[in-house]
Amino acid sequence: MHCGRYWPDMNSSPLEQSLTFITGYPRSGTTLLASQLNRLSNVVVGPESQYFRSAFKQLKHARNGRQFLDTLLRDRRLRDFGLGNDELLDVVRASGFDRSRFLHHFLAAHAQRMGVAQPAILLEKSPGHILYTRQILACYPDARFIYLVKDPRDVVHSNLQVDWIHSNVPKHCAAWNMYNDAFVRLHREYPGRVHLIRFEDLVLGQHLQLRKICQFLGLPYALDDNKPSAVVPEWETRWKAEASGDIDPGKAFRWQRVEDQHQHRLVSAMTRTYREVFNYDREPEGAHPRFIPRAWAYNSSAYKSLLRFRRIYL
Repeated sequence: MHCGRYWPDMNSSPLEQSLTFITGYPRSGTTLLASQLNRLSNVVVGPESQYFRSAFKQLKHARNGRQFLDTLLRDRRLRDFGLGNDELLDVVRASGFDRSRFLHHFLAAHAQRMGVAQPAILLEKSPGHILYTRQILACYPDARFIYLVKDPRDVVHSNLQVDWIHSNVPKHCAAWNMYNDAFVRLHREYPGRVHLIRFEDLVLGQHLQLRKICQFLGLPYALDDNKPSAVVPEWETRWKAEASGDIDPGKAFRWQRVEDQHQHRLVSAMTRTYREVFNYDREPEGAHPRFIPRAWAYNSSAYKSLLRFRRIYL
């Protein structure tokens, strides 16, 4: 790995390339997908930066270069990339202390540190960035997006297994719908810049789906067996360890092996529209009229406005 100082040529090709953002609702397999894409030659995907959710907003209030750098040094997600203080300072200088240009320079420095041949194809994986596409496109007008969707019954069940997020099932369903709202709006406006992939198709047909992504990115499908694929920082391995390993086809439609029909029916009722859009039509048996009022309330425009205001969907 190259750990030397980062002094890029502002006119060099790596900084002219567009960024690609891997997004999707939390626990939908974005880490698994990032790990697989990281095996491709000349492609580099780091840990989650969550840049537009966190640092980008905080940098708006930096009054000078010292505050700009201090904001980045305090950001835990950016520190996960392993750049030293001097390397980060070099990136900040190269970006001209411009928060709209910082992320591209930062990811290019990470690629250089990881020893990826130049020009590297830079991918960024933060699930919530689908909610910040307006800000992303303002900074990077040529940005592309990969959106990963997963059966909502599996998504909810997976989120309920971790202790760092809420356990409110209707709230998860409403947020899952809202992520899909953002995807649909983006795809409607920039259809050629967004690639949709279902988690189930990925785990059941890995190579086919990776080839399709390579076609979307304009890359040859070439795996590098000697290239590390891990994109999970040590502190996250407790709940993401499996994502760095081989793909397990058994991960598809796990909800069918979980005996909780009440939860499945509730999730099915609340996510009906997008289950049909994404062809998730295997619904548990039995009617569920008692869930309709709750589905209406949680999917209302008023509640979605509350979610956006409180940011609890992140």
